[in-house]
Amino acid sequence: MTLDQIRVRIAASEPAQALFRAISENRPEIPFHGACGSLPAFLLAHLRKTSDRQILAVTPTTEAAEELRDDLESIVGEDTVRYFPDWELIAFEEKSPHVEVTALRLEALQSLLVGEPVVIVAPVVALLRPTLEPEALAAASRVIRVNDLLDMDELAKWLRSLSFEPANQVQEMGQYARRGGIIDIFTFGSENPYRVELFDDEVESIREFDPATQRSVREVDEIEILPRREILAGSEWWGNAAERASRAEEAHGVSLDYLKNKLEFGIHFEGIEFWCPVLTGTKPSVLDHLDSHALVFLSDPESIEEHAEKFARETARLVSRRIERGEPTLPPEAVFHSWQSLQERIPPRCLVSSHSLSPPEAVASLGAQSARRYDSSLEAVRADIDTFAERGFTIVLYAENESQARRLEDLLGSLMDRITVEIAKLHGGFVYPSAKLFVVNDHELFSRYQGRHRFRKFRGATPVVDVFALSPGDLVVHEEHGIGVYQGLERITVDGVSRDCLRILYRDQDRLFVPADQINRVQRYSQDESARPVLSKLGGSDWERVKERTRKGVLKLAQELIELYAIRQSRPGFAFSPDSTLMEEMEAAFIYEETRDQLRAISQIKGFMESPVPMDLLLCGDVGYGKTEVAIRAAFKAACDGKQVAVLVPTTILAQQHFRTFSERLAGFPVKVDVLSRFRSKRETEETLYQLKRGSIDIVIGTHRLLSDDVEFRDLGLLVIDEEHRFGVRHKERLKHMRQTVDVMSMTATPIPRTLYLSLMGARDMAVINTPPRDRLPVHTEVIPFDEDRISEAILREVARSGQVFFVHNRVQTIEERAEFLRELLPELQFRVAHGQMSEHQLEKVMLDFLEHRFDCLVTTMIIQSGLDMPNVNTILVDRSDQFGLAELYQLRGRVGRSNHKAFAYLMVPKDRKLPPESRRRLRAIEEFSDLGSGFKVAMRDLEIRGAGNLLGNEQSGFIAAIGFEMYVKLLDDAVKELKGEIPERTADCEVDVHVSAFLPDAYVSDGEQKMTLYRRLAESQTLVEVNGFADELRDRFGRLPEPARALIDLMKVKVAGRILGARRIAVDKHGKIRVILGGGRKVTPAQIGDLVRRCPEPVEFKSNGDLVMEIQSGEPGGPAQAARVAAILESLIDEDASDVRKPVRLVWEER
Repeated sequence: MTLDQIRVRIAASEPAQALFRAISENRPEIPFHGACGSLPAFLLAHLRKTSDRQILAVTPTTEAAEELRDDLESIVGEDTVRYFPDWELIAFEEKSPHVEVTALRLEALQSLLVGEPVVIVAPVVALLRPTLEPEALAAASRVIRVNDLLDMDELAKWLRSLSFEPANQVQEMGQYARRGGIIDIFTFGSENPYRVELFDDEVESIREFDPATQRSVREVDEIEILPRREILAGSEWWGNAAERASRAEEAHGVSLDYLKNKLEFGIHFEGIEFWCPVLTGTKPSVLDHLDSHALVFLSDPESIEEHAEKFARETARLVSRRIERGEPTLPPEAVFHSWQSLQERIPPRCLVSSHSLSPPEAVASLGAQSARRYDSSLEAVRADIDTFAERGFTIVLYAENESQARRLEDLLGSLMDRITVEIAKLHGGFVYPSAKLFVVNDHELFSRYQGRHRFRKFRGATPVVDVFALSPGDLVVHEEHGIGVYQGLERITVDGVSRDCLRILYRDQDRLFVPADQINRVQRYSQDESARPVLSKLGGSDWERVKERTRKGVLKLAQELIELYAIRQSRPGFAFSPDSTLMEEMEAAFIYEETRDQLRAISQIKGFMESPVPMDLLLCGDVGYGKTEVAIRAAFKAACDGKQVAVLVPTTILAQQHFRTFSERLAGFPVKVDVLSRFRSKRETEETLYQLKRGSIDIVIGTHRLLSDDVEFRDLGLLVIDEEHRFGVRHKERLKHMRQTVDVMSMTATPIPRTLYLSLMGARDMAVINTPPRDRLPVHTEVIPFDEDRISEAILREVARSGQVFFVHNRVQTIEERAEFLRELLPELQFRVAHGQMSEHQLEKVMLDFLEHRFDCLVTTMIIQSGLDMPNVNTILVDRSDQFGLAELYQLRGRVGRSNHKAFAYLMVPKDRKLPPESRRRLRAIEEFSDLGSGFKVAMRDLEIRGAGNLLGNEQSGFIAAIGFEMYVKLLDDAVKELKGEIPERTADCEVDVHVSAFLPDAYVSDGEQKMTLYRRLAESQTLVEVNGFADELRDRFGRLPEPARALIDLMKVKVAGRILGARRIAVDKHGKIRVILGGGRKVTPAQIGDLVRRCPEPVEFKSNGDLVMEIQSGEPGGPAQAARVAAILESLIDEDASDVRKPVRLVWEER
């Protein structure tokens, strides 16, 4: 029975018919009761399907709203359901709502504006906030169509008036980027941004593009642009707003100098939305956007009123605090709606309310009951199925996917003739006697949390392409000339030919200009910032001596790596079986949507496990990117083959959490999970050790206790290590011994550069998760002085949205004092303390109470830094953050932002105290690298701050200091390959001398950093296919290639063709003669010469004066077309397949 069939069946029941009759009669108020689980969603879905009325559905909480929205989308589809979320900000905070929140609100209002018969789902607090007037929204919306006439300057000005942010590259909603005749716009209501291209002043094309790749994906005929904020400000608006602010001062007896000063600048500022009613003179609500025939649905009016009153109390308290501190504010009623005032504005619309208890005038009593949670008890499920089947009920079980449905069918076996298993997502089952329906979902059967999707759009982080991006003043290393200072990109003109070059300063003020097509030979110098290296002497021999000394030095380390690799390859291992049906069912039970990288990592790990060579794998992934799920699947795969799994973690708290996560995830499957930690009693520990030895436990999770001599396994097959770098030397020796016999998977969220590069070199296997989970948002990171007002504001904001807070104070001796300070600061909130010196029972109780939201803020030490997953905690304050390491700060920040809510990390430092330079650099780095997926950047900056001695030892650290980390890794990689008998990829560069200007004009690519990235990518091209693809990308992203850009592409084709031919230099003289100088003293046979002559469209001569030289007449004596002609001639000399493969030398002829 499908969801739609259930909807029809419910609608046909007598109580539902009574409800729908009352609605059709347009009664002003229609109360009913007895609807629970997902039953109200079916009622609303039927109203949506059978009428064209707009519906506003109001819930008490955000969680209830998201669940109702999800259910409605499952039943009637996404197209007719809109979500209107709360701002999630405290009153008069100097922050604006997150762009995704504003997007959803405006999309909902726009649907109402154009008269769409949609269902708007909103938590009550969202309605209490002011919004735009319908007339203002209508005036601010704009449609752009192909063939429209468009003034680019006017469009950019209009976008700025809507608060769109100019950017060099559009990646987020509410941004625009202008490049010549192209403007990229990421407007609300769209999953991807759009690229509008003009020919003169006419819209030639509109293309949707992928923000991650910046490449177009499809053409469209038109786009609609919505404003970026819930406030509109044209040029005249600012003056009127200042006058209204002055009048508000008089009316409310407050000082608004702060606000008037902000208004003088005539630009939007953070938090402007709170002042909208004052600045516009109106206080609109969503109800103003609903037509008069709309229906308003209240889900549990008593609870709605309770939450609205709670919001009013908290807002009044916040306003009082601001008044006490002398901060600008207004009475709450001047800005926010009260629930009572909104109720008064509902008529003449129909008000339908679903009550938990029977109201006196109820038009219907549905008499439904919520489905119970079965805690994986199949006996209880079978008993209920028997009971309801005997009463003639239709029994429907809902699974999220086909594999989960198959699993339910296998588990229920003989009962399948009494039930139906369907595939759909429902948040709550129910028993509805009037329709003889018993509906339950798989999450209720197995008592697992069911995920909600806050945003429909998938937000993946853009991969970090250029980790070593250069800025003027950075130290750089040139492969041939050594260490210098990068001074910027400069256009050099010689004999009328212009090229962009990197200017590098060397010792004695010597300067080197590196052409942009050779930028791949320059890397950023990464090493300890406190030990600034000596600049190299340009033209001297010192640099070659340093490189040679380093080459010899890395041979020892390379030999160790080769021995490790050889040992791994020679050891006999266990080849796990391919995936079973049980494995497929377990994967299907995952409640979230896997990311692309997660799926790739899982596939890689399965491949390694199924190989007879023992796995030694490093899984790198940023905090909260889903490494635990990957580990669970690997563990389950091992358990399916009868092997035991040990999961080793650094802390007791993390052991308990992993135990809970593994147990919940694998509930209902035939595996036993246990834990070894100091939270367990002596008797429990002894029993676990006995069961491990017998083989009764499949997966055991524990701290270093797992490495004790008394821990014996019957048949250990897989060892999973979380944050291996946090274990001591003795423990690592024990792990080294275990690695010789079992598959090993190490997980890390802060990739230490050495381990990362050892993995790349083949000493270890590696899998990387770079993309964040759906709806994940970056953590707002801010370094602030220790200030009572900032602390209370941060905590209150989080608590106001029903969240929780970590307050990190890393001194056990004074942690109780700090907790008492917080209790006095915010007496209305609950604070508890947790640290590693507490007894096992105390610590476990505090953590469980916090997990179950029995108090608001956990005052804790660093014990929370590793892997804790508490999605409801989305604010962290770190006391004395200047005393933490960069990796520690990164891990602490990773404890928040693990849900779809905007998270905040405040790194507090003492007031009026000068910090050491190293502390300042660390805090700057963590604040700078707040994007999703910035773990590798953090690791590299940590290397620069602390040096590499702790990673590789002092000897190797000295080599890194001499030549920089990237160059060191390159030499080490070459040494490893040579010892393996492989030929390092040292593609000989081909010098190109063609008399033509070739560069990316500033009018074409205006951003210097973006231009540098493009030049680097082009210089790293190895094939003609890559160069042509790069040209296509330029055309797509920046428009038609201007002459110098076309010449740049052609010159790169010449260079790539020369590399493939094995040429060391290609030059064209003023008469258009091409000289191709081949290295290595090559000679050719007459037959091969004939083949070249046949291929070449122009006459060819061969000369030899030590080097073999081909001379070809291009037919182009000069000018811009010369480079294109030379490229075409050289392409004709290359094998058809040569341009598609990465070969350093690909000759048409054989050497004699």
